[in-house]
Amino acid sequence: MIDEQASGQQIEVSITKVVDFYGDPITAAQGADGDEYVPINPLTNFLGLERWGQMQRINRDPVLAKHIRIL
Repeated sequence: MIDEQASGQQIEVSITKVVDFYGDPITAAQGADGDEYVPINPLTNFLGLERWGQMQRINRDPVLAKHIRIL
């Protein structure tokens, strides 16, 4: 699985694994760069939050916004 970032770099996913999130399974991915990625949609679903609202909040945060990737 490869993701092309806005900067033009690509993320190659080397490992996927299921992690426990307060009793709920979430698939996480580790890139070849060693960074780990967790999808927002399952997190918001398990917490009962709207994904769109959380994405807007993440995009407004200068630290979180620079780490968003679409895999």
